Amino acid sequence: MTAPELESAPSVHDDTTIPGGRQTIVLHDFGDVTLLVGTGETQQPVLTSSSTLRLASPVWRAMFGQRWAESESSEVPFPDDDVEAMLLVLRIAHLRFQELPQKHGISFNSLLNLAFVCDKYDLVRMVRPFLDLHCWAQPFLHMTDPKTCQPAWLFIAWTFGYSESFDALAKRLVRAVATSDMDGRTIVGVTGGPELQAGTLPPDILESILRVREDALSAMLQGCYACVDKVLQGGVCKVKEMKGHDLVAPSEFQCSSMILGSFLSQLITMGLYPTRKTGAEISSSVNSIQISLRDTKILTIDSHNYAQIVNHGQGLSRSYGNREGIREEYLKHGITSHSTCGEIIDIAAMVHQVVSQMPSPTLESHRRHMEEQAKK
Repeated sequence: MTAPELESAPSVHDDTTIPGGRQTIVLHDFGDVTLLVGTGETQQPVLTSSSTLRLASPVWRAMFGQRWAESESSEVPFPDDDVEAMLLVLRIAHLRFQELPQKHGISFNSLLNLAFVCDKYDLVRMVRPFLDLHCWAQPFLHMTDPKTCQPAWLFIAWTFGYSESFDALAKRLVRAVATSDMDGRTIVGVTGGPELQAGTLPPDILESILRVREDALSAMLQGCYACVDKVLQGGVCKVKEMKGHDLVAPSEFQCSSMILGSFLSQLITMGLYPTRKTGAEISSSVNSIQISLRDTKILTIDSHNYAQIVNHGQGLSRSYGNREGIREEYLKHGITSHSTCGEIIDIAAMVHQVVSQMPSPTLESHRRHMEEQAKK
């Protein structure tokens, strides 16, 4: 196997131009195939060496094999590929290193197009060393804030084998994405942030993100409805057991009614009751539902033993002090708080547990692929 020849000729031939198009970029003076990259006015002809292309890519090895040689075709169209990305990989293949972007010299969109080309033509083994050498991907490795991130980074990370960055962003997105319907199409995106588009994501990751999201939402809703059922079953009031005295009959009913009423009113406000919903019916993000449920306030009552209150009050001097201070005084003498009863509904702990136990949407197939790509 011989290395491709490196010629010192200029990169552009002034006399080689497609009518109405751009001048041909020459990457090999003795090139035998012109690649027509792109379409229309932006189509760029590039003179290359077919032997160099065969060495660079197994896909190109098949494309420019015996059948192509027998066809005697000197021009091959590449209409679907990005011109800038194709020029970059072709320059690497033809050892035109001095013409490459320098450190941090590639924009996000350019990097994404480069990933598309490398994935399509199996060029990661050739390009990845230059990606690391010039730190082209470095500025985006830790861009995991859902509102400012680029979901398409998942494709870049998947293509070039940045598994840790892939997993970190996927976990953030699964908590941040919401869904909406537009013209019969389901839109998946971060509220106030970017949309997730299947065409710029690795295989199966969008479906996995939505599945993990739906399971988490369903678990939170099931936890809420389990609390409702528990209160409806009765036995919520614990004051009688705590204080060791007979509670006035209406107080136990009032205790559960206050707890249930305050909780249900907030579920109704969120659109989660009276119809019990599943995660598939929720358009809001996991983060949004978690915050709303975490901030749920469960109201409770006080029981009053008026005889004790009166007796204690008679021994006190009249005071117009702080209302809460007066209440604290009477909590020891005639007022019994039911705040402990409200602890039966600990929504904050429930949603925290659900979110903390959410699995990663990164599939084993993604991990294996990135592991293989990182070795190239």
